[in-house]
Amino acid sequence: MSGNEFKEVIEKKQLIDILCSIDLLKYFEDGLMDMGARKGVLGEKNTKFSLLLSLVAGVLGYPTINILKGDSSTGKTNLANAITGLFETSKIGELSPTALKYMEDYDFDILYIQEITEVESNSKGLRLMSGDDGGFVAQTTVPKKSEDGFTTQESEVPVKTLVLLTTGVEMNPELMNRAITIPLDDSKKQTENVLKFYSKGSKRELNEILGKNKFGANYEQFKSVIKELKPHKILIPFEKEIMHLFPTNKTRSRRDALKFLDLIRGSCLLFQYQRPRLIINGKIMLIAVWQDLKNVMQVFYPILDSTLSGTDERDKKILSIIPEIYEKRGYITTELLVGNDIGYSSSTVRKILNDLAERSILIEDSELKSEKGIGGNTKVYKYNAKSENHIAFSENAELNWFKVINKQREWLDSECYKEQNCIDLCDYNENIFYDPVNNALKKLDETKNFTHNLQLIHLESKEEEAIKNREIDYNAALNKMGVKRSVIVKVEKLIYTKVDMWDLMHSSMMASILEVDYEIINTLKNAEHEIKLETVVDTVEAILDVSRKQIKYQIFQLIQEEIVEKTSRKINEIKDGEGSFKPVNMTWQYLKLNNIFNEEVFHYPVKQTYNYPALMRG
Repeated sequence: MSGNEFKEVIEKKQLIDILCSIDLLKYFEDGLMDMGARKGVLGEKNTKFSLLLSLVAGVLGYPTINILKGDSSTGKTNLANAITGLFETSKIGELSPTALKYMEDYDFDILYIQEITEVESNSKGLRLMSGDDGGFVAQTTVPKKSEDGFTTQESEVPVKTLVLLTTGVEMNPELMNRAITIPLDDSKKQTENVLKFYSKGSKRELNEILGKNKFGANYEQFKSVIKELKPHKILIPFEKEIMHLFPTNKTRSRRDALKFLDLIRGSCLLFQYQRPRLIINGKIMLIAVWQDLKNVMQVFYPILDSTLSGTDERDKKILSIIPEIYEKRGYITTELLVGNDIGYSSSTVRKILNDLAERSILIEDSELKSEKGIGGNTKVYKYNAKSENHIAFSENAELNWFKVINKQREWLDSECYKEQNCIDLCDYNENIFYDPVNNALKKLDETKNFTHNLQLIHLESKEEEAIKNREIDYNAALNKMGVKRSVIVKVEKLIYTKVDMWDLMHSSMMASILEVDYEIINTLKNAEHEIKLETVVDTVEAILDVSRKQIKYQIFQLIQEEIVEKTSRKINEIKDGEGSFKPVNMTWQYLKLNNIFNEEVFHYPVKQTYNYPALMRG
């Protein structure tokens, strides 16, 4: 088999290990941290995890509209560029009123608009691309080709997942109702972290040039991970148990509940290699589990108020100081807030107050204006502390986790699941949860009552080690990834014949085998010309503590794989110890790398921290 095929399976197995890792979200975070010497996404845990789950759902069958909303210089563009870059994305800077009607190529997963104004948010086309609306058919008037006059032309605009960036305040309410609003962290601590990162830019750049650091590799690897995800229908056993989170006195709860469910689906789809599955009528269906709900509660819950109200950090900052000003002055105006040194312009504050008035948190009062002797166009507001729009999601967010987990168990214990269950790629572990915000592996503590407060405790080191070394059905996973069965069989044969005993497959010997291959290839790569086989053996033996027999055996394996090329030469004379030539009749073997070999096409992942036995165990 060719080096390309072997390399493909090795790389696929690396991706499988990541997809089957309970701390999968850490790989995502690590990728965003070190995209370049001067490029990376720091902090913003809730924002970046929420956007990732939403986009995974969006590109795998559950389209979403995502709006990153906030003041300028908060990092919207940097974060959006990084996360949309993991997917097939069409990135545009500006959207004209008729752009969607005339767009010819929709061969992308995400439409990313870098800046959308308040006026542009009124575009019907944007909101009709939502999953609820199902896209739309646009009719436009165009000149006839063969005669004078005009005719009507139809063009179909499909449903697409959208990522929109805006600094606007008064956005179109119809668009906001359909969108997941994701605010940015504008805290002082986040600014300090960003400045600290900038201060190390030159040092990181120098280390990259010197070869001490390689940036971007983790990001590119996670990009490959995303490509291996497939669309599936998602079954959520505990839908009924979470519907009470959304207030029934607000009609927008109908849409907000669907957004919440889509994020649960996004988590399940991201962790699809670790989720229970059913095959019904030939179609694979994934079952969402309590960990998916916990993921959403963990990362989206703190910013869910922004989606429910369409607000961002600017609104919250102003709303936090209104009660104190109202208590002192008895009224609220734009001028009072701007004079309080909040850091926003009069125009921005005016728009936010208008928005709060529409939500009945403020009430415009002309009589109060006259009473206070305020003239001109200034609007004067009363503060309505009892407004129902003050009720945050957090005040209703009491989940009965006992019921959630029991409902999941009922599904997984049902006869339907047992009869239809297909082979899991790696066993689903009901008790383990990776906390992405605090970067910690935890487990359910069922010794305590966790009706409303889910009891999670940290794992011991032995428990963590057992999880990392769990069994993975690599063959099933490779088939799922589309690797040809014939190639998998060839790779298995190649791997198993490299050692004499089956139990060595479960030992550190496999790491040794890959290292020997690496050193053989590295020795030949560094040679200017062909090199004697015995010289290669001597070099590798000096580096690694392995036998000459094993080195020679692996050289001939590489020759069979067409990675190494061997030539034979007859030798008629050689120099003796005194420098004189004496006649001989010998044949020497010379080695060189095959012409098909290059660093981009074939490499072994050695000299890194990697679990080789787990990698090759399949």
